[in-house]
Amino acid sequence: MLGIGKAKVYELIKSGQLPALKLGGLKVRKEAIDEFLDKYVS
Repeated sequence: MLGIGKAKVYELIKSGQLPALKLGGLKVRKEAIDEFLDKYVS
């Protein structure tokens, strides 16, 4: 969805820019991705 690699996604999660849930693995809600895109992509 974001067009970036796994490593960059983990960086965004670790920095707090992209919220994720720990449910057996890291899960990112679609709403969180939409909010991230609205905030950081013009």
